[in-house]
Amino acid sequence: MNGTQCGFCSPGFVMSMYGLLKSKGGNVTMEEVENSFGGNICRCTGYRPILDTMKSFAVDSTIEVPEECQDIEDINNIICTQTSNLCKRSCSILSTRPPINYKDGSDWSWPKSISELFSTIEKLKIKKYFLVAGNTATGVFRRDPFIKTFIDVNCVSELKQHSITPKALTLGANLSLTDTMAIFQEAAKMKGFEYCQQLWNHFDLIANLPVRNMGTLAGNLIMKHNHNDFPSDVYIVFEALNAQVVLQESLVKERAVTMTEFLKTEMIGKIIRAIILPPYIREQYIFDSYKVNISHYTLILYILQSHM
Repeated sequence: MNGTQCGFCSPGFVMSMYGLLKSKGGNVTMEEVENSFGGNICRCTGYRPILDTMKSFAVDSTIEVPEECQDIEDINNIICTQTSNLCKRSCSILSTRPPINYKDGSDWSWPKSISELFSTIEKLKIKKYFLVAGNTATGVFRRDPFIKTFIDVNCVSELKQHSITPKALTLGANLSLTDTMAIFQEAAKMKGFEYCQQLWNHFDLIANLPVRNMGTLAGNLIMKHNHNDFPSDVYIVFEALNAQVVLQESLVKERAVTMTEFLKTEMIGKIIRAIILPPYIREQYIFDSYKVNISHYTLILYILQSHM
């Protein structure tokens, strides 16, 4: 379909499409595809064949795929590179990964629950550590070079849960921005949470799709916590809505604080467990937000405002 031209941009487009399909469970529309590649640049300026190729994956696609273009999912007898056996599409390598110590002095661990996470943190005592999820902050601020201990929290399912009740919308701290946007669309249909549609609109202006697929709520907020000058979209819209941050201080102790109190809280030994958004009756409250920057996808923000 001529989706690949010089090939310089192809890996980025492929990974963006993969991220979109994964985040949506494979159910994407042509409109969603077109809205998802604002952060990808083609030096050949041949966007049309690239976009047509990507739109062929959409559930409402009108793009005709030539017979010679075989879908990799239709190829049988795929061999697993880890076991050399036929792929069963049920890889469990990550769920059984043990801690690893590297020769450069760094070490990684992959806890699978809140209990394992705090057990890992308690063993470190005064040792510096870094919680890793999407790791998109590395593109904004340099990490402390003396940190050699990394804890990947992507397997901690409790941090990716959410709930919607008439009294509160609770968002797990490790939800990606993309996952959060999907929850906003669901919540916007409920009385008191109609403002979530504006939250969706604002989150759609944060960075670009690959960053939103990987970046998490907690990651964005902790960047604001550690670098007060960081213009966090997530922080300012949540602050305007009087959201609360649920901090877990141990396996059995947690407390909810305001966004302002969160910035003043020492976070060593603690984790962000969730964010709680209250309902607002549409007839009594109006919520709006906007941002002004050089371009839709630049990271350099000039004006960011949110108000009730």
